[in-house]
Amino acid sequence: MRLSGFDWLLVDLEHGAGGEEGLADQLLAGAATASRSSRAPSRRSAFASVTCSTSGRGRHVSPIGDAGGGSRRVSAPLVSAARDRGIAGYNRARRFGGDGLTGDEVNEGILAVVQVESVTALENLDEIAALDGVDALFIGPADLSAALGVAGQLEHPVFQDALDKVVAAATRNDVAAGIFVGDPTQVPTYRNGDFASSP
Repeated sequence: MRLSGFDWLLVDLEHGAGGEEGLADQLLAGAATASRSSRAPSRRSAFASVTCSTSGRGRHVSPIGDAGGGSRRVSAPLVSAARDRGIAGYNRARRFGGDGLTGDEVNEGILAVVQVESVTALENLDEIAALDGVDALFIGPADLSAALGVAGQLEHPVFQDALDKVVAAATRNDVAAGIFVGDPTQVPTYRNGDFASSP
């Protein structure tokens, strides 16, 4: 995948078959990509700590339903004495103490992608997108369509309307919007935003 020229790779520990033990090797294999991110299989901030200490470049956070819980989960990988995790400057992500970065610089370099896959998340989009550290809202189409009562019907007006809401909230809050696409022919449609809901 790295050699295919992708700019960004996600190691999915929620749905993938791998675990924490194999994460470092997978990230090493993708080390030449512009960005690498990991998605933890648990809401526990301790696991967020492990994944960020290993990869350092990004966190894919899911599921988030409101800004309160989201704030704790987005902030978990950040370096700050005010956070609920220890500060570690001698791990793989920090080049074992050799990166020469301040805590603020480390935080600026962490990509935080928040998964939108519930009705509650849709109702709190602006609050979630405005959380300190959030860089992108990412739509989980399977879970979100199921939550909306139109499971797998990605052309359904209800789902299309949800897409519009996510993109609008991302635009208002100056963060990116993304979606998982299983069919490569759909990429131009999503990239161009040509999915406006029917009247």
